Formats: sequence, C-alpha cells, structure tokens
Amino acid sequence: MKLTLSHDQSTALSAAISRLGKHTLLRMHSHGPDGWAPPLSALNGIDPLDMAAALVNGWETEKSPVDLLREEFDWHSKRCGIYSDSTWWCRGVREALEVTGQTIEGINA
Repeated sequence: MKLTLSHDQSTALSAAISRLGKHTLLRMHSHGPDGWAPPLSALNGIDPLDMAAALVNGWETEKSPVDLLREEFDWHSKRCGIYSDSTWWCRGVREALEVTGQTIEGINA
C-alpha cells in the first residue's frame, strides 16, 4: 500500500528528491524528521519508515475537496434520468456553486 501525502507534502517530496536524491533525502530525514525548513517544511512530521516506503514504493497524493466533488458529480451525472435522485443531486450542486460564486471545471464551467 502506498503512502498518501497531502498536496503540499507531495510537492515538497518531489522537490527534495530532485535536489538531494533519494539516498541523501532518506539519510537527512532519518536524522531529523522535523528539521525541514521552507520550502520543504511540509516533510516535517512524516515518520522515517513512511518516508522510506514512499521513496521505495512511490506515494499517492490525497484528493482535494474539489477533486472529490468533481468525481462524485461525474458519477451522479452519468446516472441522471429525468426524475432520478442523481438529477436533483447534480442540480443542487450546480445551484450551490452558483450561489457561492464558485466555478469548478467539469461541473459549472
């Protein structure tokens, strides 16, 4: 199972690998897992064993709330019939986005 990182952690880890390489990164992280300064401070607090697993097996980036909403909307929109619950669900999401002035590609843009 791959480690799931936040978007900031994933970005910082990719940058750290590019700058330091995996071996140096792991060595530095094992000696001070909370010693990262910006722009790599998102790595602080990652357990050294989790870091090793991510470097060996790769990692996943957790989905943002917008990504989760877009996936759920896509699932419902494929099931929309004229009077289905999914039709009302999709309509409610579009109205909520309109009222709050938000635009999400694939939903209302």
